[in-house]
Amino acid sequence: MEGKIVEAFVVVALSIMVILDPSLAASDLSLNVASATTATYSKVLTDMRNNLQDPKLKYGNTNIPVMAAPSKTPKYLLVDLKASDGGTITVAFSKTDLYVQGYLDKFNNGKDFRAHFFPDALSDAKKTLFPEAKVAANRIEMKYKSSYGDIEKKAGDRSKLGLGVQPLNKLINKVYGKPLDVKTEAQLMLLVIQMLAEATRFKYIEGMILQKFSTFYNPDPKTIELEKSWQKITKGIKSSIKGVIKPELVLVDDKGKPWKVSKVDQVVPVMGLLKYEGSSSSITSKFYKVLMNVFKVNNGNVKCSSSCEELRIAAGIPELEVAKLEHQKLIQIRGTTITIGRFLY
Repeated sequence: MEGKIVEAFVVVALSIMVILDPSLAASDLSLNVASATTATYSKVLTDMRNNLQDPKLKYGNTNIPVMAAPSKTPKYLLVDLKASDGGTITVAFSKTDLYVQGYLDKFNNGKDFRAHFFPDALSDAKKTLFPEAKVAANRIEMKYKSSYGDIEKKAGDRSKLGLGVQPLNKLINKVYGKPLDVKTEAQLMLLVIQMLAEATRFKYIEGMILQKFSTFYNPDPKTIELEKSWQKITKGIKSSIKGVIKPELVLVDDKGKPWKVSKVDQVVPVMGLLKYEGSSSSITSKFYKVLMNVFKVNNGNVKCSSSCEELRIAAGIPELEVAKLEHQKLIQIRGTTITIGRFLY
């Protein structure tokens, strides 16, 4: 009995220490880069999707995970990356858009923590992330912003920088605890962003990395195109009608040639996670919600404070005439008769 009491006391004491000292708080996910396999790497990406998605949110009648709506807490996803020399960096991703905010390492022979932030990181991130780095001098602003263009000015063309666990491990070893080298750090950021954030967003990028897992993969034109088209593709899928995307998306394939996407099925295989772009309400429910707001019914007489065109735009409907209706009902809008009913596509 006494042993159990002591054991319980230790557990409580450790819990209190974690609360009082945020530096003891565990990261959400971790990957041992030095010993990573295709299975452990894919699992981290799957875990990231599961951590970030809203399982109830669906776009375009697909089963592609969709990021949850922004919330007050927790705002960030922390991922530990451990390299072969024993150093571990912790990378912080925004749970709103999966953008990297910065990373944490140790220096001074592992005695002190050091936090590094992009200049354009969220102000909240700079204030609240990585409380382990208590001294202001150890909370460092990087010499470049988080856009690919800015990072590549320091790191070089990302299409020529191989993506793989071996290059990632090597760069972590070069950066962890070492004096700042802007080019090396920028190269590390390019790998972290693409191998974690982009590979979480896109199954295609994950698959290409897995194909050459034992060596490295140089991003092809399709990868580069996807990396700059996440929101565009998400919006295309979300606004699709019966699997058709209008207007069609003009992307680039792996050979650098135009890739025209007019159907959701064309992009489903390449997607891993969609960006949050509002609720998944169908056009039908959107339309009736707008009707509730703009129509006023008194004793069977319907009055409208909006023109047909204004109503169409507010409802987010591309063209009213594309709809087939049943349970039809005629109403008057400023002298013009239109048909209201349940949309069928």
